[in-house]
Parts: sequence; structure tokens; C-alpha cells
Amino acid sequence: VEGKFDGWHGTGSVQVVVRSSATGMVTARVPNPVIAGAPRVLPVSVAAAPDGRTFYALYENYGRPDSDMWIYRFRLTSSGPTAPAAIAGGVITGQDFLSNVGGFTVSPDGSRLALAVADSKTSAIARRILVIDLRTGAHVSWQGGLDRAGRDLGIETLSWEPDSSSLVFLGEWCPPDEISEGIYGGFTCQALGPGNQPPKEEGL
Repeated sequence: VEGKFDGWHGTGSVQVVVRSSATGMVTARVPNPVIAGAPRVLPVSVAAAPDGRTFYALYENYGRPDSDMWIYRFRLTSSGPTAPAAIAGGVITGQDFLSNVGGFTVSPDGSRLALAVADSKTSAIARRILVIDLRTGAHVSWQGGLDRAGRDLGIETLSWEPDSSSLVFLGEWCPPDEISEGIYGGFTCQALGPGNQPPKEEGL
């Protein structure tokens, strides 16, 4: 995901860019999809399928306090990338405008896509793991059971087991007033602040 974010680093379009692993040169640019009611569509993350030619891109409508996210598929061909196409089950509703995502990854067998998303439109922290069946569009979600007093849990990254049967995630527990939220996904506990801060905790 590359480009210039309007108003911060000049003007231009943030989009998915394909680069050669050998030279680093840009070989293709994937146009952002046109989504009804979403005037400012930006890509958030990209995940590769096992074939190395199929990719899934996650998009947001930046700046909307009550927004959705959308997942599109595109493929690299000898004549360039195909146009992004919406996938079944690819609408993620009720997200905060920052659309923070804790991981976005395709299973090794190519059958499922996992991502961690916010559990409500008032939070920008990814607390809920969502798994999408890429054949049917069905959703399965996991959340809860890891509460700690005085801490908010956020999921930073996800990884599939080699047999595609389960997921491993990295979670971070932060005091609520020390969370720094990212623009293109993720969050961190603030490194600096008032003295006597309790240390952050991480775990798998």
C-alpha cells in the first residue's frame, strides 16, 4: 500500500502497488474500487494467497466515524493485475473511522481469510478475530476470555498454523489512557508519558 495521503504528504491516491522482488521497481498499480456511498476509499492491508498470484485487499472509507470495510480480490496475470472484485462475505460492518486491523492473512490451504477488527464502531482497537470462508463467504468470529483489570486488549498480528487448522495471535494489554492508535491499522502502548506507568503486557 503506497501513495500520498491527502493533506499530509501532498495530494494523490493511496493504492495497492506491485513491485518486483528482484529490482524493487513498480510493475503494476491496482486501482481502488468504486464503492457506493464511500467517497474516500483507501486500501488498509493486502494478503497473498498460497499461489502467489491471487491477492486480497482490505479497503476503508477514511474519515467516517461509523464505517464499513470491504475486501476485494485481484490476480496478477501476464498482462497485469485484474480489476479488484468484491468477495462473498467481504463487508465488515460497524468499524471506527481508523479501521485498525490486527493482522490480515490467508490460510495456507487458501480456503479462509482471517483478520482482527474492532468489536464496536466506538473503538479503534482490534479485539475480535474474524474468519471468512473464501468459498461460501460465511463468517466465524472469536472474542473474549482474556480480560485483565485496568487493561484493554488489542490484537496486533495473526498467523495461521501450517495445517490451516488454527490461528496464533499476538495480543497486547494496555492501560486505556496510554493507547496510541494508528492510521493504517494497529495500535501501540505509548512509550512515553507520566512517570510510574505500569508496564505493558504481551502474550500469545
